[in-house]
Amino acid sequence: MDENLPSEMEGLAVWASRVRTFDISHQLLKILQFFSVFCKRIFFPCETESQIRKLRASLLLCTLHPGLPESFQYLKRFKTIMEFNTSFESKLEIDSNYEDGAVITSSDFAHNLQFYETPPTVNIDYRCAVDLAIQRHQALLAVEMAGRRFPKFSENYMKFLDGQLREINFQIAISSTYASGQATSSTLKQRLEDAQSHFLLLIAFAETFQNRQWFLQQEVDLFHFRILCERNASIRDFLLQNNIAYENISEDEKEHQWKQLFNGCHSAKVKYFKKMKKLPPEEEAVEQKRFVMQWEFYKVPFKETIALLRERRVLVKSRMALVPHCDFLNTIVNRFRSVQSRKLSIIAKRCHLLYADSRLADLRVLGDARCPTHEYVTSADSRSVTMEMVEPVSSNKLSVTSFPLCMRRLYDELKSAHHLRHGGRMQLGLFLKKIGLSLNESLKFWEYHFRPKIDAEKFQRQYAYSIRHNYGEEGKRADYAAYSCLKIIMNNPPGIGDFHGCPFKHCDAEHLQQLLKNCGIHKDDIKNIVNYASNNHYNKACSRFFDCMHKLPEGGLGEFITHPNQYFDESRKLYSRSTSKK
Repeated sequence: MDENLPSEMEGLAVWASRVRTFDISHQLLKILQFFSVFCKRIFFPCETESQIRKLRASLLLCTLHPGLPESFQYLKRFKTIMEFNTSFESKLEIDSNYEDGAVITSSDFAHNLQFYETPPTVNIDYRCAVDLAIQRHQALLAVEMAGRRFPKFSENYMKFLDGQLREINFQIAISSTYASGQATSSTLKQRLEDAQSHFLLLIAFAETFQNRQWFLQQEVDLFHFRILCERNASIRDFLLQNNIAYENISEDEKEHQWKQLFNGCHSAKVKYFKKMKKLPPEEEAVEQKRFVMQWEFYKVPFKETIALLRERRVLVKSRMALVPHCDFLNTIVNRFRSVQSRKLSIIAKRCHLLYADSRLADLRVLGDARCPTHEYVTSADSRSVTMEMVEPVSSNKLSVTSFPLCMRRLYDELKSAHHLRHGGRMQLGLFLKKIGLSLNESLKFWEYHFRPKIDAEKFQRQYAYSIRHNYGEEGKRADYAAYSCLKIIMNNPPGIGDFHGCPFKHCDAEHLQQLLKNCGIHKDDIKNIVNYASNNHYNKACSRFFDCMHKLPEGGLGEFITHPNQYFDESRKLYSRSTSKK
């Protein structure tokens, strides 16, 4: 967007962004405006008013696309058909405790199930948004894992997925809708967070076709799992709340065409033959009719039942599919799929505008993660690593050959300054723990590097407890996991004097270039890596760094780096293979 944006255009863009009522012919802008409002509410107010106005103007004008003059005329015309609020906050106010700052009513979230057609506009703290996105990502990974282990929606599948969702405390997905009376405030909060986390991941996975397809399939399967957990009355309420009404087949219609219904609906026949023994033809016809008359059938537009038609599970009459109750849930699930698919296609065309905000762009790390991001399972715990193996006395030491750039940077700072702040000590210390450095070796390691500035007594008094705590020997004796790339990138950004974090995310281009040059990376590769980082592709940048450090072609690793300990393990595997060949 041109820096010299006409002030009148800015004003029109502001009016458009504050719209409350839309003409029906502008549904596309309606969707974009909702997304704009949602996205701006989940981040800290670091932009100035002018920057925010230019961002909104850019979003709207790029969406309209025909060119600046045409866009200008369109917005002027748009002004006459909408109500707007001319007040404009000088900065966006974020309420870190939205329970206190906003009232969540049962009319907003009347049911546990949602089609997620409209993003919520309740304020949310950035840290909370990150936590919700990570939790839902874990839920979708659990859905994928369940589908790989068991036939979808079988008894074992349902039990396994229920257990996995309980483990990550994704309560809304394992709770049926409150059947009587008003939903509790806790339930309403869970429903709100369910919607927020869905839209956060929608943004995270919108960029590539592969990510969109993965996200769509897991969300559909999660919705299917959840609707199977609901009672029939609850499902009817959900449909009514979403203005979805399907006509039941009357008893007279069933009486008139029971034979066609029985023969045309595969599920009815399967359930019948499972229950009934072989009977004489006369008795069998009577039993089949009685069986059909007990069932409920719904009239559904046949376009909504394509998958069922393919499997000959429904009977089609007068452009309506007659769907038995046991297959009716598939119709609702297919409608959910259509809504999500349409939404994804719209956002995919405009995600580059959303990613202009680096805080939104950071969510793309989730799209690159195809393994659980909260904990990387490493085999390094069984390997004994000593302090001497880490020390870079020669070029083949672990810190030189197999540390990712984030850990190498921390280690270099520790060696030169003989100290690291808390964030750096936690990030490096847990990484070293998971590569196999024992508690005793870890105490020796930190005391050795702190020694020029801190004597042994002060070290024991101020730092030894924290190290023992990380190893589960103090406090609640928890076994702390090493930080994933996601946690490093999105949590606790480094301040002045800090060296933790992700260099590809938190270092400017000049500093990053120097770090890469110090590692011996070729200038052409440096340019490539910095380009990835500047476009918020931090996993790609780290993976390319791995390729360069191990003399591999681009993409030679075959997967993205999503965890520092994954980097270390893959590096040791390569060195082990090269050593065994000699």
